[in-house]
Formats: sequence, structure tokens, C-alpha cells
Amino acid sequence: MSELKKQVEALLFSSGRKMSLEELKTHLTMSSTEVLLEALKALQNDYNEQDRAMMLVNEGEYWKLAIREKHMNLARKINPNTELTKSMMETLAVIAWKQPITQ
Repeated sequence: MSELKKQVEALLFSSGRKMSLEELKTHLTMSSTEVLLEALKALQNDYNEQDRAMMLVNEGEYWKLAIREKHMNLARKINPNTELTKSMMETLAVIAWKQPITQ
């Protein structure tokens, strides 16, 4: 289990975004959702018990690593735009679809 937790942590950290259970299972080449959920919950407990600056967040079927709120001001100094808003993503999608853009 500890090796699986490390692999999940590596995937979530390196992706920098939320990942679905199916996507995690694909990258880990495993078939058991229950075992993966067990590892995710154990990793989440590890982060909470150790009171670390990062935390593992569950958003329905998606999981991601995030900075705890009390450390967010420090993190924003380095990267003020950690995630794009929905409207920003829609604008970028239109630009990519209608390329090339002259202005």
C-alpha cells in the first residue's frame, strides 16, 4: 500500500491538476477502484495527521493536491494564477479553434 500511495502522490504532484479515478487507474495500470480509493484516503489521512502545507482534496470523482489556506498567500507570491477560471478557458478554446489570431 505504501508504494501505491507514493505512486499516486507522484502522479498528482506532477500533473498539477485534479485527476479522475479512471485516469489514475490508467496511469497506474490497475483495475481495482477500491484499492485505489483506499490508498487515496490513506494518503489524505497522512497529510492531515502530519499537518503539512499541502493537502489531498477529494472533489467527487476527482482528486488533487492543494495548498492549505493558511499558506496560500505565500504560494500566490510565486504563482498568482494557479488555476484558470472557466471564462479564461473558454476564451483560450475559442482562440485555439479560430487560429491564427492577428490581435
